[in-house]
Amino acid sequence: MKKIVLNDTNIIIDLMSVNLFDSLFRLPWEVHITDMVKEELTHERQHTLVEKAIGRRCLLVDSFTGEEIGEIHERHEQISQRANLSVCDCSVWYASEKHGYTVLTGDKKLRKVVEECGIEAHGILYVIQAMVDEQLISPSEAISMLKRLQAFNQRLPKNDIDTYVNKWKSLIEL
Repeated sequence: MKKIVLNDTNIIIDLMSVNLFDSLFRLPWEVHITDMVKEELTHERQHTLVEKAIGRRCLLVDSFTGEEIGEIHERHEQISQRANLSVCDCSVWYASEKHGYTVLTGDKKLRKVVEECGIEAHGILYVIQAMVDEQLISPSEAISMLKRLQAFNQRLPKNDIDTYVNKWKSLIEL
């Protein structure tokens, strides 16, 4: 059975920043975003790439009924005191819980909340590792992409990055 993943906005932006967005669709995953995530991708390049992926049916958009939007807003009000999640984050949480999707996010707060609900969650390092595992990129390309990503996104966990870089370097040396 194909793994179904639901992307948060920051994963999409990070992948686009290092030209790995299209590689996401070559993984053995069914890739989703919520309509609220889609609305957050407002830069022209982001919008164009997302629309092309939707048109090719590589990227599926989960939309919500009026009742579901109300439930998402209720979650937002309830969680905002302790986790400070956006309404968009809550849409990812809601859809992942409803459908059993794995969440891909770089947002530590969102990841913690969904994991507390028993939902599998991973970040950009997991995605890049999957691309190496599937031989979509080489370990040396992964290191290069990660260094470029680190310059773009300083919030990435340095210790985890070092672990992955060392792992990939050992593969190159074989």
